[in-house]
Amino acid sequence: MLGIWSDLVFAGRPFNENDTAASPKVAVINQRLAATRFPHQNPIGRLVSVGMYSGYGDILSTAPLEIVGVCGDTLYGNLHESPPPQLFIPYAQQTQVRRLTYMIRTQVAPETIVPALRKGLHAADPALPLVAVRTQHAQIDEDLADERLLVSLSSIFGVLALVLASVGIYGVMGLSVAQRTREIAIRMALGAISRQILAMVLREASSLSVIAIALGVGASILSARFVKSVVFGIASSDPITLSSAAGLLLIVALGASWIPARRASHVHPMDALRRE
Repeated sequence: MLGIWSDLVFAGRPFNENDTAASPKVAVINQRLAATRFPHQNPIGRLVSVGMYSGYGDILSTAPLEIVGVCGDTLYGNLHESPPPQLFIPYAQQTQVRRLTYMIRTQVAPETIVPALRKGLHAADPALPLVAVRTQHAQIDEDLADERLLVSLSSIFGVLALVLASVGIYGVMGLSVAQRTREIAIRMALGAISRQILAMVLREASSLSVIAIALGVGASILSARFVKSVVFGIASSDPITLSSAAGLLLIVALGASWIPARRASHVHPMDALRRE
C-alpha cells in the first residue's frame, strides 16, 4: 500500500515521504487490530512483528515495525463479514511485491483518465502492464453480482407468489360468500344494509389475513439465519422490511376480498332465498 489518506487516520500519522527503505520500519494498523492487540491502550509507538511464510512453508518473522498510525476499518475480500484486523506497510519498505493496486481519486469521469495512466506507467517502465482498471462502483457491482441475481430471481418469484395468493384469496372468499348466500339474504331481510354486509365480509377477511401474516412473519424470523449470508446491507429481521411486507400482503388480501364482499352486499334477499 503506497499510503493512507490523512483524513482516514484517527490516531498518529499516515505514511509520508520520510518512510523510505533506509528509514526505521513503520506500520499503520486499523481500529480492529488496535482493539484486538492493544485493548484500552495507545498503540502508537508500539513495536510489532509480522509472520510471513517462506517458499518452503517456514514462518519467518519480519524486523520489528513501529506503529505510527491507526486508520479506520474497511471491508476486505468479503462484503458480508466484519472488517478483519489489518496492518499496512509502506511500499518502499516492502521486500517482496508481486503486484500493485493503485487507488486514484478524481473529480472527472474515471474513464477519461485511463489513457493518461497508461501513458504515465509506460513512461516509468514500458514492461509494466496495467490491467483490471475499474471504478470502485464497478468493483462493488462485480462482488455483488451473485447476490443481485438472487435478489432479482427472488423478486420475480415473490411477485408471482403474490399474484397466486391474490387469486387464491379471491377464490376462497368467493366460495365463502357463495356458501353463506342464504345467511346474507336472511340478514338483509331482517334489516341489514349493504354497507353492514360489506363490512362483515371484509372484517372476516382481514381477521384471517392478519392471522396468516403473523404466522408468516414469525416463520420468516425463525428462518432468517438461513438467508443471512445472502442479504447485504439489510438485517435479516429488519423491522421496516417485515412491516412493509406485512402491510403489502394485508392490502392485497383486502383488495382480493373486495369483489366477493361487494357482490355479497348487493345480494337481493328474495332472489337468494328462491335459489336456496
